[in-house]
Formats: sequence, C-alpha cells, structure tokens
Amino acid sequence: MAPAVYGRQSLSDPDSVHSKYEEDGSDREEEDDVGYDTDATEIDRGVDPRVQARLGLRAWTMNELDASENIEEDYATATTRLLDRCEQQYCRYIGQPPGDEYSHLSKGLLHSFFDWRLNQRRGKKGRKLRGTKLCSSLESYWKTFRLVYERASGAKIDARLTRDMHKVLRKLAKKHGLSRQPGDKPTMYVDDLVEVLQTSLTTVEKRYMLGQQRIDIHTILLLALPTGQRPEALLNLRYRYIRVTLLRDPAGGPRRMLLEFTFEFTKTFMGMKEANTFPIPEVICDPSPILRPYVFLLGRLFADRAFAVVGLTGPEGLDGLDIRPGCNELRLDFRDELADVHVFRRPVKTLYGWKMSDIEPLPYATLYSGLKILGAITGMRQIVRPYTLRYGAGKAFDANGERENQPASRPGTRDTDRHADTRTFLRHYLSRQVTADTLAIVRGLEPQDVVMHAACRMSRSIDPQRLRKLTRAQALSVNEDPDVRSLVQHRAILKDCLGYRATQNEEYCLLGREIAKTRQRKRHALLPEVQRRWDKQQAVADIEFQLAGGKFQPDWYKIVDATNGRSFEHKRLIQTGMTLPVANLEEELSRRHAAIAAVMAYCQVEEGGPRRDRNTYPDAGWAPPNSSIEKRPNAASQNTQAPEEYDILDKAMLSVFYEKRPTLCFLCLARKKLPLDKRVYRFRTLGELSKYFRRRYLENIRDDDTIECGVCNMPLDDKMYLQNYALRIHGTVS
Repeated sequence: MAPAVYGRQSLSDPDSVHSKYEEDGSDREEEDDVGYDTDATEIDRGVDPRVQARLGLRAWTMNELDASENIEEDYATATTRLLDRCEQQYCRYIGQPPGDEYSHLSKGLLHSFFDWRLNQRRGKKGRKLRGTKLCSSLESYWKTFRLVYERASGAKIDARLTRDMHKVLRKLAKKHGLSRQPGDKPTMYVDDLVEVLQTSLTTVEKRYMLGQQRIDIHTILLLALPTGQRPEALLNLRYRYIRVTLLRDPAGGPRRMLLEFTFEFTKTFMGMKEANTFPIPEVICDPSPILRPYVFLLGRLFADRAFAVVGLTGPEGLDGLDIRPGCNELRLDFRDELADVHVFRRPVKTLYGWKMSDIEPLPYATLYSGLKILGAITGMRQIVRPYTLRYGAGKAFDANGERENQPASRPGTRDTDRHADTRTFLRHYLSRQVTADTLAIVRGLEPQDVVMHAACRMSRSIDPQRLRKLTRAQALSVNEDPDVRSLVQHRAILKDCLGYRATQNEEYCLLGREIAKTRQRKRHALLPEVQRRWDKQQAVADIEFQLAGGKFQPDWYKIVDATNGRSFEHKRLIQTGMTLPVANLEEELSRRHAAIAAVMAYCQVEEGGPRRDRNTYPDAGWAPPNSSIEKRPNAASQNTQAPEEYDILDKAMLSVFYEKRPTLCFLCLARKKLPLDKRVYRFRTLGELSKYFRRRYLENIRDDDTIECGVCNMPLDDKMYLQNYALRIHGTVS
C-alpha cells in the first residue's frame, strides 16, 4: 500500500486552519480568518472602492516581496545555519537538489529519513559524530525540519502528518534506545560564582595568551549573573552600549560610580527585541571584594584608553571629580571611534607576540571551553557552562518576584529574559531539582532555607583533589581496546606490504590519524568513568580514615595555589582583588584604586598560552609538595623585578651571544611582556628550537611588519635578513 501523501494546506480553509491552530499553536491571524467566505484579497460587494483598492495594493505588494528575505530577517545567523544544515541533509538523503523536494512529503518518507539520520556515524569530512542520545534532541531536530519546510514552501506541515510524526518519533526513540530523561541543567548561584571567580583570578593551570583574556572572562562572569543575559549578548557588547556615570548619592554619601549596560543582541526571532538597560551601582565597602564588576571593567576601560578625556588614564584621575551644583550626574563618555568596537575581543598573533583584535569579538567557543576548564579546576563535579549563570539569574529573579507576592507576573524575570510567556522560563530555565524544604512544608515547620540552598548549589560537589586528567597507566590502557588494536594491526599489515614507501601512502597516513583520534575518544570516554569510581572510593577512604582516628588537615592546597608560580603582576592582581573591605572611606577608595591599577597592569601581560607540558599525565598517588609555603609578597613594596630574575636574564643574555649554538630563542628573550619562564625557556634539542623559530616567527611575518632584533636593538630589512642575522649573530638555524 502506497504511503499517504500530504499536500499543502490552504489558509482559506476554515477547518484545516482551525485544526492546525489547535495542533501546533499557529498565529492568531489564521484563527481570525475562520468563518469568512472570502480571502483577504477578494473584493466583496458593499465595500468602499477606496478600501478595496488599498487592500488590493497591499496584497499585490506582499506578493511581490521575496519570502526568503523575510524569513532571513526572522532568524539569527546561527539559526539560519542550523536550518541550512538540516535542509542539506534531507536533500542528500532523497538525492535531489533544493527545490521542489517537499511536494510529496509523507509519513513513510519522514520515517525513513529520520531513521537514516539517527544511523549516521560520520559527518563532514569523515568526522565521527557524537550521535543522538536523548529524545529531546530528536524532537528538536523534528522542530527544525518543520521550520525548514515552512521556509521552503511558505506553509506549515499538515496537522495530520504532524500528529502521525509524534508516533514515528516515539517508535524511533525506542528503536535506537534514546533516553527520555532530559540533560542536566545545573544552576550556578552567587556562592558557586565566587568559587569559580577565585579560581579564574588565581589559577595558573589555565593560562591565556594575554592577561586581558583572563580579565575579560572574569568580567563576563561578573556581568552574567546580575543581568541574566545570554552569553551571545555579553560577547557582542560594544562600547556604545556602556555608560559610565558619577552619580550623586541622594542620602548625602560619597559619589557613586554607576555602570549602565544596554543589551540589544538578544534573541532575534521575528525581528530585534526592545533593548534592555541594566544599571549596576558601585557598592561602597563591598563585603565580597571579588564580586566587583566596576573594578574589573574600569581597569579594562583604562587599559584601552577608552575615555574621551585625554587626561583620564587611570583610577587616580577619579579622585578629584565632582558634580556641578544643580546636577545629579557627571558622564564619563568614551572616544567616538570606539563606538562600534567590541569590548571583549579575541587575541590575534603578530610577529612579536599577541595583541587584541580591533574587530573580532571573543568567540563563544572560547568562553565555553574556558568556563568548563575553570569549573574542573575548581573541583566541581557538574560541568560549568555559560548558561548556568543565566539559570541562576532567572532563579534569583523568580524568587524575588515571589517575595514581592507577584509570582504570576514575575516582572524581574520577564524584563531580563525577554520571553513573551513565562512558560518558556518555567520549562527551559528552572532546574528540575526541587529546592523547597518539602518536609517542613507538609509538617508546618520553619523551612531550612540555608541548608536547602547548600544542598542545591553546584559548589556542594567541590573536591580540589578530584582527578582532572588520566594517569599515565590509565592513558596507556586504551591501547588494549579492541577498536584500537584492530586499527593498529591493520596499519602494521599495510606497512609490511608497502615497506619504506608506507609514509608516502595516503591510506597509511589516514589510518595513522584515525588511530590517534580513536585513542583520544577512548581517553575522553574513560575519564568520567574514572572520576565516578574515584568519588566512590574516596568517600570510603575518608570514612575509614576517620573511623581509625585520623583528622583532616587545613586547606593547605588553597594557600599554595594562591602564591606559587606567578608573576609579580599576577600576585599583585590577586592581592588587590581579594582584599577585605575596610571601614574608613578614604582607605576604601584607595583599595578600589589599587585594584583598578592592578587590572590595568595585568591587561598588558602576555601569559604565553598553555604550558608546553600540558599533555603530561599526573602520577597515581599524587601528594602535596614538602617545600615551605611562599609568603605572599607586598605589592606596595615591590616595583621592580627580583634580583634572582635579573641574574637569570643576564645569564640567558650572555648565552645568546657567546654560546655557539644556544638552545633558547633570542626573540622571545627580548619580549618583556612574556613570563620569565617563557623568555628563558631552553629547548631540548637544536632541531626543536629551529622548528619553533620558523613556526612562531618566520611564518607570521607580513609585508608591513617592522622587523628588529630586540636583544641587539638592531632593525632588520626583511625575512631573509632575519634568518641570516639569527644564524651569524645568535647561532639559530632556520
């Protein structure tokens, strides 16, 4: 029996429109047309001819509009790419180019297409797909396909076919073993944010190319929770959407710094939304010094020389500012040329290091991976994502509406998330974990809100000693996996057949890359399993240790992590950014200025990126170091480099002149913004130095670059002159 074919609906059919509205909640305009015998463009008797003419002209104009352009305006760029990818997959399945491929849509065709989609194991360029694991993912793909159909045909899918597809999706979910439990949506509260911010400010396990990247991610975290904005809105923030104002305190206190953020880059479905403006006032004597967005943002603004007043280049310029009598504010405007510049930008590589791009914003992937790593370093079991802060903000705003006895309207939540209906927030943003003290409610007792909050926050699972990498033995154990062994045996057979020409064979090279990817996937899948076993075994070990009479030691690891292995600028940033508040107003302002100055200075630091030993694996049974804890330096008493650093630099400088073939890079030695260990790093072999010199410097020389040797202060004409000079003067072969 041939499958039933569903054609397009006519919008003038009352029955079909009414059924479609009940099925998937179509627009109200279609419901209003129900009961009319004529279309909107049909001339009805008894109507004023002028009205008829206007209706006819309007209908003709709408028909002449390009439907594709209207649809493109309704969706954001990322959504459009998602629709294009879904359409390409459907066209590849049916073997037809985009066109009239939706005219014979049927339940059988959609069943086979979705079944084929779930069976796909390889994606673009042969990459292995992660696969669909959840029923909600399959339902999201079906919704995407419906949008693709509507974009291509100009009408919605038939209501009967939509009902039949619900049964098809349930059948496919059962066939492919998809889980009906939705993914975890952890909520990050302010207590959890403090833990992540401390890690972001102090850690050296996560290193960036520039110190400004660390400050940017720290500032984004500080702005995400009080505003509740989507990560994309924060990343697309420009200078013209920020206003800095010195505000008069109505109570007669000191002048307050006020930051105002206007977010226009919210969801763009059906056009741009109205802009939100969030005022964030300065908190004098803030009890949580690390939660001060104005300190880090002002430091960023001063580092970029953003203010229009030429003399306003540092926090000391804020001391003498006052507001004219009769006025209540003093605006600190930015330079006009920075109006369309992104505040948070990505770093770009130059000949002598890294700098912030002038036009490219910070990518979402960088923020996502950075937060994920910071959460792991903090010791949280749940994955920290950018949207966890939005969930926490929505939860706080929702609770604030309930405290104001306005749970139905929730003005705070509606104004920040920009949803037309609160059901969107309740369904997609609220955590599925019950946060109320249900026992106290049913028994009529006083709820233990503090205990329940501690039980529901992400920082509950913090364990700084939780393994973040596999040990060497665990990493090597993936070689015993059947998939890896099969690929290795296949490569060995191929090598025996090809002999010395194996490395020149394309199949042999592809097989080697496939082995490396398979090993990486196996290691990636093994780490969560090892962590789950470790959590269970560690709990048992802790209980047995205490039953035997043992006592836990203080948090020594936090003290070590806050002092060792950092540059002077980093130590100064930690010291000024985590100081406790003081009671005196003058000392409080001095503390604020010192923190802003530390942020300014650290924005100029070049951290150097990930460590070269980042792929090493920790040994099992790791123990704390026996060396004494270094005392935190006093930033006010240190304005120069330590004497031992001068000795190290002097020895390195002599080596690049007097050693015949030194193993350190003379161009890195001259870059003062690099950390000391990067400047004086010695490569193991001369070949490694040559490869690094070519990859890091020679390949990045552009026509308009000014080339010079920073060690000798010698200008060089071109790339070949640099290679010749490096060999003759500093013994570096390139």
